[in-house]
Amino acid sequence: MSDGNTLVALRPIDGGRVEIELATHTAFQALDDQLVLEIGDVRASWSRHPDGDLSRVIFSVPMADFVAARDGDALRVRYATHDIRQWRFGALDKSRLAPRDQP
Repeated sequence: MSDGNTLVALRPIDGGRVEIELATHTAFQALDDQLVLEIGDVRASWSRHPDGDLSRVIFSVPMADFVAARDGDALRVRYATHDIRQWRFGALDKSRLAPRDQP
């Protein structure tokens, strides 16, 4: 279920990566486990909580993996080794990728 879950932003960043920022009303639990973002068959686990806010997470995905994901693939966050909770964020819309800032 994706009630209250939001795709906040898709941003290209240095190092050939894309940041995918997500927000939820049901905070991510602080467990001894890693959050994993699934976009169809693509998996990403490099993440951080901005300002320690457990209701938000930013995943950093290699650009090649982002390109490999298909428009319309489901966005889902879960724990790497526990299936106790999953968060759904609707479908990937690549048109939301922000343009890269020009110097």
